[in-house]
Amino acid sequence: DRIILLKKELERLNINLLKPDINFSKELFSIEDTGKNEKGIRFGLGAIKGVGIKSMSSVVKERENKGKFKDIISFMQRLNSDVINKRQLEKIIQSGAFDSIEQNRSKLFSNVVKFVDLFSNNKNETNQSLLFADEKIQFTDKNLFNQNVENWKVVDLLKNELEVIGFYFSSHPLSLYPSNFFKENNILDFNEIENQNESSVKVAGSILDIKERSNKDGKKYAFVTVSSLKSQFELTIFSENLYKYRSFLKEGNLLLFEIEVI
Repeated sequence: DRIILLKKELERLNINLLKPDINFSKELFSIEDTGKNEKGIRFGLGAIKGVGIKSMSSVVKERENKGKFKDIISFMQRLNSDVINKRQLEKIIQSGAFDSIEQNRSKLFSNVVKFVDLFSNNKNETNQSLLFADEKIQFTDKNLFNQNVENWKVVDLLKNELEVIGFYFSSHPLSLYPSNFFKENNILDFNEIENQNESSVKVAGSILDIKERSNKDGKKYAFVTVSSLKSQFELTIFSENLYKYRSFLKEGNLLLFEIEVI
């Protein structure tokens, strides 16, 4: 995945990769001033999986022409339903791109159907204008929107980020473990391996990507991209272990690997 490779390269160059934001992201990745004479790369809205570059270009154009979106209602009112549909709205929420205007992603997600229903172009616009003529719609209105929604648990929030972005922005699943867990179990970060004299070591991480290949004898092997707390690395898994552990090798799974150091 090119985005995973980009993230790894930016980390190597010590350049910040900024999360997608409905009020700052372009449709493509862009350079952004982060203050203190430093610049970062802002994640492009069009790179969110399942949203479409054309629709995100329309979002950016609307924002540049008429200003930032003040809240989710402003966003929905200003964009036609043929630009943003239910599925696209869900993906944008999962990515965290609305965090600057609403921190509770779960609350937004649970009201997606209501958003689409209220602001669909297929509705009778005359009735809508009459209904809301004397009162501005507020996302805090408990008569219109579900308010009793707890934010996603960290593990669910990260799972959603991985699904639509390809890696984690907010945190990392390994951060849920006690800090002494890794030391007590002799689990290293991949970056620490070069300082070891052992022929095999244990590393832990979340699977980001899997690419299977076949050698000239027809035997399968796989390149597995893994994300740890401090690094992102690739492991090669040969046919015997690939056959044995294939059911565990799925994107998002958190695994412990014992690897041979060559």
